[in-house]
Amino acid sequence: MACPLVITGIGSVSAAGPTWADLRQTFLAGRSCLARHQDPHLPLAARLPVAVVEAPLPAGPRTVALGELAAWEALASSGADPSGLGLLLGSCTGGLRASEVAYLAGSETVSETYRDQPVGRTLALLRRRLGIRGPASAHAEACASTAGALIEAMGWIRTGQVPGALVIGADALTHLTMAGFSALQIIDGDGCRPFSVERAGMSLGEGAVALVVESEDVARRRGARPLARLLGWGASSDAHHATAPEPTGHWLGQAIHQAL
Repeated sequence: MACPLVITGIGSVSAAGPTWADLRQTFLAGRSCLARHQDPHLPLAARLPVAVVEAPLPAGPRTVALGELAAWEALASSGADPSGLGLLLGSCTGGLRASEVAYLAGSETVSETYRDQPVGRTLALLRRRLGIRGPASAHAEACASTAGALIEAMGWIRTGQVPGALVIGADALTHLTMAGFSALQIIDGDGCRPFSVERAGMSLGEGAVALVVESEDVARRRGARPLARLLGWGASSDAHHATAPEPTGHWLGQAIHQAL
């Protein structure tokens, strides 16, 4: 039987604050971090409440900075050596925010920011900043991006390609993201209320989370304390429509059966 996989480190940065403890306490207290903002780069945020990170961030593209902050917390809580880990990133928009800011400001250097847009470029910048020498992979699969990155990480560890992996999910709010979801008419103008009979849609936010994943044997040998075990996972694709799920739910069922 394959050795179980465990999470030994976790970090996050969100509208709740720059650490996982901040986010956890916000959850437990039932507080909402949604608010309207006056931001020239996010004009829709003036009327649609969003969750914006207010904490100081490292320099550079915003998605990179969010991912880096979460990653250092995860590595510190795990005690793992980043140089020997694999790196996997889940992100939808990569460095698009930087190009939007330059474009809306009428900058003559906007073309230079295009190179930072692809998710692969965000991955490369994070790999350099974190000092990771293992393999790296980027996932851009909409809302399933980080789940896909986590599944690939577990495959790498199970097959012995790496002893452990750092998995990061990170995205900065962009004008394109807000405009797109607004056009779909699925944003609640008063903020999402998922457990209310009067719920009227979703809300958008930005942030990052990072996990250090290892085999339980490796974690035990170096004296790390497992925070959770990863017992099963599954993935499938409808290949049906750009936004609508396949109506019978067949392929969703396939992923659930794989996980079970």
